[in-house]
Amino acid sequence: MSEFWKERIPNAQTRSYERETFIRAKYQLLAFSLPNDNVITSEWALLLNDGYGASDGSGGSTSRSGSVGVSSTTTNAPPNRLIDYFCVFGASDRLENDGTAVQQQQIASLASAEDLRLDPIMIDCYPSSDIHSDCKVPSQIAKFVFPDGCRPSLTERDPTLFPFVLTEESGMKLYGCCLTVHDEEIETMHLVEVLRNSGYEGPLPSWLLEDEGKEESSSTATTTTTTTSSSNEESKDFSLISSLPSSSDFGMRHVLLPKALVVLSHYPFFDSMRVFLLQLFRICLNGAPLPVERYVMNFVREIPLPPLGKVEIKFSFTDVPCSICRPPKNKFPLFDLSYRPLFSALSVGNIITIVGCLLTESKVAICSSQYSLLTPACEALLSFLFPLVWVGVYIPVMPFSMLDVLDAPVPYLVGVHRRCLEMKRRPLGVVFVDLDNDTVHLGYDDSTSDFQRRKMPRFPPKDVGKLKAKLEVAGGCAYAGIPGAPKGCITWGDGERIENGIRETYGVESIVPTTAQNSRQMMFDSVS
Repeated sequence: MSEFWKERIPNAQTRSYERETFIRAKYQLLAFSLPNDNVITSEWALLLNDGYGASDGSGGSTSRSGSVGVSSTTTNAPPNRLIDYFCVFGASDRLENDGTAVQQQQIASLASAEDLRLDPIMIDCYPSSDIHSDCKVPSQIAKFVFPDGCRPSLTERDPTLFPFVLTEESGMKLYGCCLTVHDEEIETMHLVEVLRNSGYEGPLPSWLLEDEGKEESSSTATTTTTTTSSSNEESKDFSLISSLPSSSDFGMRHVLLPKALVVLSHYPFFDSMRVFLLQLFRICLNGAPLPVERYVMNFVREIPLPPLGKVEIKFSFTDVPCSICRPPKNKFPLFDLSYRPLFSALSVGNIITIVGCLLTESKVAICSSQYSLLTPACEALLSFLFPLVWVGVYIPVMPFSMLDVLDAPVPYLVGVHRRCLEMKRRPLGVVFVDLDNDTVHLGYDDSTSDFQRRKMPRFPPKDVGKLKAKLEVAGGCAYAGIPGAPKGCITWGDGERIENGIRETYGVESIVPTTAQNSRQMMFDSVS
């Protein structure tokens, strides 16, 4: 080693950015093997000007043309704050505009108010949506907050919570957590005004015409009662009571609109965001000594971002303690989710199959009826790629209105509602994963000229055997099977099941014992 580098060997007093420069010079530029006169090169100058921002905790970024590659330090460092925004989304007084007139043409045939898709808007945001120059609230985020559309509900629903991930134009990830409640009650007849505001002039649906008739009948009955009462105050005509609307009619003439509470951050602290939203909802129901806005401001503006691997920050919401910390750079990237949802939904053999598809840069769609399962499953699958990172299209919770993405000619990993499995013509070349039934649909391989049936990924037999054994010990016990149903079902082509005789050894199918407990529904309830 030259004297130039001997003077720069890190020690206990070396600052972190100098230590990082030394390491990158050693492994990235191989500068230790260069003579002193050649140290200051164009690449070395580029390294010095590259910046020393902290990693986002998700494995950094990449510099390659493929979809999977070796992790490296990102040049665009995420902001030095824990939370970016707290937002509230709700329904506007217009229908969702999808750019076509199909929705308006089908309104008259809708079966109920729950089939309407209202235009979602941002009702409130703290801090202001343009206060951060390095991060604006994405303009299309409302579609991801309501992936099934902003739809009214005829009945009260339990709150639902799910995490999601967005990708900014710079390539950095924006992590979010969404709690959806139905707490705003409006009259069904208000939907007529919504239709008119949207420019709809066609016939009204039958259920809306019935409510309109009931509304007019109620108004007539009320007018008659008032006239009779004023003409003869002493006589009481109780015969008109039967014509007044009953409590059941009253309930049928009201709908509940959804409202979503959303937390956004550049760091994947999903568990902390989940705890905050649940406790905030609890405070709204039961009350607290401080205003709700004070809790929001404390979480968004006053809790600092812990430095890498040095400090653990502890705080609490009401009586629930919480702590956050970030691993150092020489440890595994931050993963603030549980692996249990993935290992509960899929067998170990199917998990290895999907990881193999990602390593070969395939197009993968994760499907489930529970949106709360999609992001934990996708994030867990990507964590298995470490130290490689996925740089293809990544949308763990994709709105159902964006199904055209499935036809993209590039590798992707997306999560969608399992209704897409019911489509008559699914895109060729896409690996569909059904989390609800532990099934992997390999379909066809579009990388071949004749679209042959996609085969299971191949691994070195000895290595994949060791991997499967370790995964069975670590997470296989969490599998929630259906008694008598197949465990590790894999199909190819047009849905033909792959027999065990032609499968790879790591993905052999078995049958769940009929005496086993049906814990799959319990698993769905635990993550919703």
